[in-house]
Amino acid sequence: MDLLVDALTEIRDELFKKNYKIYLYGPGEKKELAMMKKSIEDNNLSTVLELKQPVYNNDKKNIIRSAKFYIQTSRFEGLSLSLLEALSLGTPILVTSGCYMDKVVEKYGCGINCLNSSESIKKMISLAIQMNDKEIDKMKKNAIKCIENEYNWEKITQNIVGIYQRVIDNSKI
Repeated sequence: MDLLVDALTEIRDELFKKNYKIYLYGPGEKKELAMMKKSIEDNNLSTVLELKQPVYNNDKKNIIRSAKFYIQTSRFEGLSLSLLEALSLGTPILVTSGCYMDKVVEKYGCGINCLNSSESIKKMISLAIQMNDKEIDKMKKNAIKCIENEYNWEKITQNIVGIYQRVIDNSKI
């Protein structure tokens, strides 16, 4: 979160002028929430960054679906189900390299990725908010194509069978 806050601090005015607001959903730990609230206040980010209570089921899906982008900045992340969920709902993703989705994002054009630095995050978000509706709509369609092509059971099964076949082939040596 620290990198995201640093990046937003630098582009706060740009976000405000373009009428963008970033919402962070989730329960969080009390200490973590207190630190985040203080960081928002200290960096004068309340006009562009807001903490929200967790949402579930259809409410969650509707919020993600209505968002222009889904942002996840992480230094180290396994396969993120929240990113897959956002893509399946047709929401382009803005991710750092720690999310390990950069190859998929590039292959399908379903979002924007960047390095794990506040400067890179700042540039990524600035690029995203400069996009017009036609560009965003294309990313939305690409997000669904990405899920259909990369994360369906048939594709996953083919990948697993391929891995097993390579192991079997290599063990015959």
